[in-house]
Amino acid sequence: MRDLAPRTSTTGGAGPSMRGPASASRAPRAAMIDVPTALLSRGDDVKAVVALADTIGRLEAQLAVLKAPPAPNAQAAHPLSEAELTQAIRRLRASRELANGKLQELGAKCEEAREAVEQLNATLAGKEQRLEQLQREYDAALAPEPAVSAKKPPPSTDALIASANVNHGRMRQLSRQIESLSASREAAANEAKTMAGRAALRQAGEFSPLETVGDVSEDLQEKTAQWLRGDSRSSRRSARPPRDREFQASLTTAFERIAAHRGDPLEAARAFIRAASGTGLEGVGANIERMLAYDLGLSLRESNRDAHRGKLRGRINSVKRWLGQSPPQVTTRRIFEEIERAAVQMHSALRRDASITRFGDQVLSKPEIEVAAARLGDLSARLDRHHDAFAAMVGALEKHLVKSLEVDDALREEMAQRVAPHLDGYYGAKISALAAERKALGRPAAQPPRTRAAPDTPSTSRTGTHLEQLETRILRLQGEIPQYAAQHKSEFEHYASLSARHMSAADELEAIDGELAEHQNRLGDLRASRHEETKQRGARGGEAERIEGELEARWNTAIRSPDLHRIISPAALVRAIDVHFGQSPEQMRARLNRPGGTVSRTGTFSSRAGLLRAIADIANHELSKPNSALLARSEGELERIASGYAGGRVDALCNHGRAIGVGVRKSASGIVEMRTNTSQYSIQWERGTGARISHLHPWVSPY
Repeated sequence: MRDLAPRTSTTGGAGPSMRGPASASRAPRAAMIDVPTALLSRGDDVKAVVALADTIGRLEAQLAVLKAPPAPNAQAAHPLSEAELTQAIRRLRASRELANGKLQELGAKCEEAREAVEQLNATLAGKEQRLEQLQREYDAALAPEPAVSAKKPPPSTDALIASANVNHGRMRQLSRQIESLSASREAAANEAKTMAGRAALRQAGEFSPLETVGDVSEDLQEKTAQWLRGDSRSSRRSARPPRDREFQASLTTAFERIAAHRGDPLEAARAFIRAASGTGLEGVGANIERMLAYDLGLSLRESNRDAHRGKLRGRINSVKRWLGQSPPQVTTRRIFEEIERAAVQMHSALRRDASITRFGDQVLSKPEIEVAAARLGDLSARLDRHHDAFAAMVGALEKHLVKSLEVDDALREEMAQRVAPHLDGYYGAKISALAAERKALGRPAAQPPRTRAAPDTPSTSRTGTHLEQLETRILRLQGEIPQYAAQHKSEFEHYASLSARHMSAADELEAIDGELAEHQNRLGDLRASRHEETKQRGARGGEAERIEGELEARWNTAIRSPDLHRIISPAALVRAIDVHFGQSPEQMRARLNRPGGTVSRTGTFSSRAGLLRAIADIANHELSKPNSALLARSEGELERIASGYAGGRVDALCNHGRAIGVGVRKSASGIVEMRTNTSQYSIQWERGTGARISHLHPWVSPY
């Protein structure tokens, strides 16, 4: 941009001026032109500037990727040197031989102990089976025979069955009541939670007349993100991306729902976020969710602002939509740029034939890069084809949020907030009482003690001698079983100890194998990275030089664009570039510390595309006003509009809703560095060209 020639010196540090074809951007217009025609003309200029910004922004993004620090190679990811890795591998191989020998030795001992314990266990199981058999015979011998005369006959089988049926029926009824109460408690808790969430979101989105609509707090963004996610608390980061078939299915589902967003825009947005989270890049889905959350928070504050002021902004919103600058259109464009940026980075890594690359905090291997590049390409192509449908879905989502927060029944909301704290105690007491009753019914009835038949009871198949023999054998076996286990306690404990040591040795060998494989992979990566670094360095340098040349050529063409000069004067553009672009923090600090200087704060735009977008934002900001200075048809009309500003001149601020640059300011503690999302501009009348931006710079707050 330094080749803007010819130049002449200007006063007040305004920087060089420009002449040539760019200075005569358009022939003088008629003095009186109708407002709709002027609005259409200005809108065409703004669209042209936005297109220039998009072109410059894509080139800047590609150049930033190429000039970024090289992808982490094996040496950066693994700080050990080749000699250290070789020594560690030798040590691990020796440790593995020792561990393997120890495992084999313990395995042989464990096998011997197992065979001995197996015999002991078989003997013990035989004794236990014999005891169970004798117990069954003894129980059968104790079964009473029908008596000739009984004092109290036992209840009949029908009576017992009827009583059991009554108890089981009551228990089933109690179970159904408990399940119903549990479901009611859960539903009531969910309803209370939903109402509380709506109330918190309404409160976070409240608008004060002293605030700016674009001030969307982090708390409001987090609450709109929670509303966007719904009940799902799963992270957008996926440990393993879905398969290609699953990803394509999720992509198709997402855009089918976007096309039919009028039915459920919220589910369409969730489906799109799920699809974007399956590209293999951890940050893409989260960034898209954050952009949508910011847009929803902004729309909620605008809705509350309109409610406070009691104004209809339909005309301004229609103008913004016509200019392509409505909030849904801007959000759609930013989401598309985010996906494009990630796709450019992945394709750039493929062109360099990089074995690994970094995306944010994520390090991807070559197969992961190929998968991510292909999926991002599919996602970008689909979004490009359905751009208008996606923007319409975002707009419907904004309306859906505002509609969902409306209070249909204020009394019901108030009663729910009063009753909610007492729900758990009420339902808990009812469920506990029913559960106690069910437990009592389920407790088995006490069994009467077994008694031997009376001496006078006739018996033909069972005798007292037979019962006594069974009792003796049962008692003997009951004593033999624990005695046998105690006698062979040492054998059982020895086998248990050997088994534990054998498993520990196997775990130790597995850990050594894993560490050895990791070190061998590191050594292989380290040796392969040397050639890769040289290859990448040459490829990145050549590509960066080509793109940088194209960027300079495009930039020189853009800043001479007649469309741009109809919005901002060439002198103001040159001064903004020379003074407020490409300045490092050290250069800005030096300007503040200049001896005899009066500058206490200054800022710089972060990029060329950012500067062009800021100019387009200011034009849209001015065109949306009822009395727009940019639509003034004469110098006198501009002076009448300027009389409404402090100082009698059009000097205003524009909040861009995003960071546009950085700045520094003097403070009591020294020079403070800060980001800014606001620019300051002036509009003046120039004879022969009309009203244009005459001054522009990033605005830095004094506090």
